[in-house]
Amino acid sequence: MFVALAPVVLLPLSPVVGGQAKALPEPPPSGVSDVLDWQATSCPGPASQVPTGGQFLDGRVDLCVQVPDVPGGTYHLAWTSYLTRLTGKTTPTTLPTPSAGASPAISLTASPVSVLPGGTLTLTGRLKRPQKLNRDPFVDLCWGGCPGSLDYDVPAHWLSPTSFSARITAPDAPWAETGPDRVVSPVAGDYEVGVRCVELMKSCGLGPAEGEVTVRLRASAQYTCQALPGCAQLRVSPEVARPGEVVKVTGYAPIASTTTGFEGEALIGGDLVGGRGGHPGPAVSFSSQGSAFGASTVDVRSGDASVLVEPAPTWASLGHLTPIGQVPGAELPISANPLAPSTVAWCAGSYVGLEGQAGTTDVPTSGATALLLADKSLPSADKGQIQDCSTVAVQGGALFVGYAYSPEMMAPAIDNVALYSTGSGAPWSFVPVPQGALSSAFAGFRYGAGGVVDALFARGAQGAGPAVAAPAVEQYSTATGQWSAVPFACPPTGPCVTWGLATAPDCGMTPSFAQAIVSLDGGHAWALPPRQLGAVETCFSASLVALSPSEALVVGVDGAVNASGLYPLVMTEDNGRSWQLLSLPLLPDQVVSDQSLLMLQDGAIVDVSAQPWDLLRPGASAWCAVGAMPAPPAGTFAISTSYTVIGPSLWWLASRPSSTAPVPAYHVADSSLSCRA
Repeated sequence: MFVALAPVVLLPLSPVVGGQAKALPEPPPSGVSDVLDWQATSCPGPASQVPTGGQFLDGRVDLCVQVPDVPGGTYHLAWTSYLTRLTGKTTPTTLPTPSAGASPAISLTASPVSVLPGGTLTLTGRLKRPQKLNRDPFVDLCWGGCPGSLDYDVPAHWLSPTSFSARITAPDAPWAETGPDRVVSPVAGDYEVGVRCVELMKSCGLGPAEGEVTVRLRASAQYTCQALPGCAQLRVSPEVARPGEVVKVTGYAPIASTTTGFEGEALIGGDLVGGRGGHPGPAVSFSSQGSAFGASTVDVRSGDASVLVEPAPTWASLGHLTPIGQVPGAELPISANPLAPSTVAWCAGSYVGLEGQAGTTDVPTSGATALLLADKSLPSADKGQIQDCSTVAVQGGALFVGYAYSPEMMAPAIDNVALYSTGSGAPWSFVPVPQGALSSAFAGFRYGAGGVVDALFARGAQGAGPAVAAPAVEQYSTATGQWSAVPFACPPTGPCVTWGLATAPDCGMTPSFAQAIVSLDGGHAWALPPRQLGAVETCFSASLVALSPSEALVVGVDGAVNASGLYPLVMTEDNGRSWQLLSLPLLPDQVVSDQSLLMLQDGAIVDVSAQPWDLLRPGASAWCAVGAMPAPPAGTFAISTSYTVIGPSLWWLASRPSSTAPVPAYHVADSSLSCRA
């Protein structure tokens, strides 16, 4: 059936060549970190129902972002969405013929048959015989015909083996489509709505519809390309900011899809992308980002808002810094008590290694493993699911270990249990669990004042707002050999800023997490810093380095710094009330923000993300390559999550060539790290 569509408003986006929109060239970046995704974050002030914002179904863009770690200058920001375009001679696989046993075309109906922009529409599909191939509960719908047009990926409710229903929202904003590249406004008229991918087949999402129905849009949307010249508009407030500060981006941009989950979604996917320098770009532009399997990804950039980024203070401007204490932001497999830094303990599979003035000792942990297996109250009773010790602490003659394990045959390791021994590995006992907490809620050891060992336990889910529930703490006394519940306390040195909880990193399936928290009343009440400082959704974490009673640094140990929201170096000078990013020099040959940094006791920063290491001396304006590098035995490599600063040395563990081989610990003194000639 031929459907006469009402005229639609098409916005040519750039000079048209052969019916395709020509992508305009972008100004080249002037530095490796000039072009970055600007990560959404919570807005200052009262909590919003949508914590980070984004683009809404009516085309509104409303979100807050943190200014990335970028050089100073004027940045042009655009809302970026993504489409898929067929390339070359590749075409979607057509529907199989009935003789192949697959479903033929679908009869599609709509209720109601006319709707206002933003109204809800229920589509019902009837198959001529049951579909057998598709077990995916989602179907692909397109407003304006398939392929191209506005795409919906929505859940289907199967009413019977031959019928389903799905709900969509009629477009309430202009949408971008390809073939040709253009923007279409929702104006009054008739539109074809198609369904595809009911039968899964190669490239079905790029092909024609398996069934269609005509729906009338009774009126034009308020936001069209006629109502908004250029069809897109963004603005930034404030218009001047520093890296690390939060700005609000508002305006309108065409939508690219209206994907919804089972419960519906208020927001549409997209990213805010910013580049430095150049001139304002077109209101909407298309650019291809490479092709594979007969299709290419198309970036649709909409709006052009400018923000002036003022340069951040530089590392060189700080002069010489003297750390007086450090708190790691994750559970580490190697540590030493600050009261006795000459004795270092590390997890080594079936034992804990201890290195002190008298040499190296192996403390067996087989008793701890046996205790875990014997305790039927723990969810896991499978030997294969209990992993090696993941964190360790030492206090006097007592040894403390934390185990990561996977309850009920699940992966990855999502729970931790703490044990301790006062007799060189015999016997082992469970660390007592604070009232109201679970044994599997153990969240790491912490060294308190006087070198006491605190065992931290999570209290439960974090509520809304800046206030946080501090971890529950059990503290060990070497004098009595007993544990007692104590309040969560400020670090022994520096301002009252610390990490709330830490979990063992798992690079494959779960993030390492360490959330910085601040107390302004000596540890009685705790809250998040002014921004979400310390959330590290990568395989690594960070260190809090105290410099004075009121000053501290957060030094990032992070393989994707800007993607995680944590910057390489952040400083507070007022007990954690406010924070600012410190600009570090670019690493030699740095092409991405890939830095794993540690601050040494002599005030220098070392980057251990690649060989050879790079060193940044206090007050220096450039990195230098470390001259003499320690060489681990053949067949081993450094465990990236084990690097830690202990006294005047940097320590780390090496991998084992076999499960029975010893786990060596290495260290290098600060004084031996010098620049290559």
